[in-house]
Amino acid sequence: MQGRHPGLESENIITNRQADISRESSLEAAHPARIPWKRVLISAGITIVLVGTFLFRFPQGLAGWLDIFPAYLKSWDSPQLIAAARLLAALIFFQPIAVLFGTIGIIHGFANSSNNRDRFLTVLCSTWFGFGLLLALLPGGRQVSDLAWVLIPIWMLAARELANYLPGSSPHPIGIGQALMTAILMGLMWFTLASTSRTGGAEFGSLARFAILVGIIALMGLMTLLVGMGWSWEVSKRGLVWGLVLGMGLYTTAALWSVGYVRPNQPQGLWGPVPATGETDLLLQTIHFLSSWNTGRENEIDIVSEIDTPAMRWLLRNFPKASYSSLPNMDGTDSLLITPQAQESPALASSYRGQSFVWKTYPGWPGVLPEDFIRWLNYREAPLFQENIILWVRSDLFPGGNLPVQFDLTPSLEEEVLP
Repeated sequence: MQGRHPGLESENIITNRQADISRESSLEAAHPARIPWKRVLISAGITIVLVGTFLFRFPQGLAGWLDIFPAYLKSWDSPQLIAAARLLAALIFFQPIAVLFGTIGIIHGFANSSNNRDRFLTVLCSTWFGFGLLLALLPGGRQVSDLAWVLIPIWMLAARELANYLPGSSPHPIGIGQALMTAILMGLMWFTLASTSRTGGAEFGSLARFAILVGIIALMGLMTLLVGMGWSWEVSKRGLVWGLVLGMGLYTTAALWSVGYVRPNQPQGLWGPVPATGETDLLLQTIHFLSSWNTGRENEIDIVSEIDTPAMRWLLRNFPKASYSSLPNMDGTDSLLITPQAQESPALASSYRGQSFVWKTYPGWPGVLPEDFIRWLNYREAPLFQENIILWVRSDLFPGGNLPVQFDLTPSLEEEVLP
């Protein structure tokens, strides 16, 4: 009996397996897998109920889902605080990796995708991004933070595109060197811009500084060309992409760190809400000091505020004797009064001492970005508008009783203030 040849049998098994895989791929392309929408909707409903009620501990949390649409429609009637193009600028300057590679991913997804599942993912994320961006741009009371839901699909597209540049095995040393040199050259561009903003915007137009920036960009292009001609275009392409991701990743990390920790809740960073809070901590600290000085407790002094807003009510939430009135008494019976600076009353100056505090801050530039763009890009320095309030303290609460009132008011809302 003739024995079977082991090598021939293994070759037949591999051939048959490849034929099965090819047949399965053709069947999947002809009949793509259907998405179980019923299961998806049931799972989404269960998630909303469990998360929205915090595991049934707070059933009233479900009401928040019903308030989403009325709150959004109400924002259409709100006054316009920021330009619509500022939202696009926030995407470009704070999410450069997502914008660049997400856009490339959309182009590749529609042009080169032969898999129906990949094409469906491209259509889904592109539609999500487009409608989400449109809904964020249209309302008058728009905020840059409305782009939070737009970041999810654009990052999904960018991540899928960047996955194509991951090495299948060990990365090529030349590609690693090219990536490091690209990141270093991007750092040199940043330092050139930083030195320009410190020495004055007029010098940026000089031929020497402009030539440095153009030379750095040309050097990156030349390096990519030489690596592609000397080794392979695949190594050159991957090295360029890795270098760009490394350089822009460091920039994105620094920008987000500035928004979250260095300059939180500031309108110069674009992502902060408008208007931003001012010297609320200093105002609250002053009230606590005056209350402890006169009553022995930090929150027992009586306060009357002409400013009746949710922000003021939240600030004075721990003061049981705080009240709100558009026409406070001028006879000196109230210990503390809080009034807008625009409504300064001479009658209060006879029996009260006042000090102004910054209540709200607004971006001080009308366009998308400040005029001194390079300085803003490097140090987030830009003009601001400030809205002030006055804390009036009855004169007899100070040692010495009634004394002449002497205080300086900070600039009003119409004046431009540099941080």
